[in-house]
Order: sequence, then C-alpha cells, then structure tokens
Amino acid sequence: QPKTVTKEVSISVPDSGGTVNVQVMMDGAVIFEQDVDTAMDLAVSVPVTAKIGETKTLSVFFDGVLSGDPITVNFE
Repeated sequence: QPKTVTKEVSISVPDSGGTVNVQVMMDGAVIFEQDVDTAMDLAVSVPVTAKIGETKTLSVFFDGVLSGDPITVNFE
C-alpha cells in the first residue's frame, strides 16, 4: 500500500489592492479555495496530498480566471 504524503505548496497571489479569490484544482476537483486580502498576504500555502511517487498538476484560478502555467508537484 503506497503511503500518502502531504506537501505545502506556496502560491503567489497577484496584488489587486483588494481581496482575491484563490481556487486550486487537482485531478478535476477543487482542493483549495480561499479569499485572500492582498493588503495582508501575497501568498497562500496550499496543502496537497498524493501517493509517494506520483506527480500532480495544480491549476490555479484567481477570481475565477486560470492563472498562467500549471504547477507541477512531485511526491517523492
């Protein structure tokens, strides 16, 4: 039985001067959603869990808009 491991992935949030809704999807499901006040924070830490040996791709949305390149996370 492969073990699972959780990694904290830091995601930079664009400075909009207000609140940004951050949503992270993995394997077609939302694994994280949070409103971030950019006056306080310009990054969020997202816990991601997968089996050891897997590589996961995270899609990040800011206010519902897909942000740039997906993030690849390796679970060793």
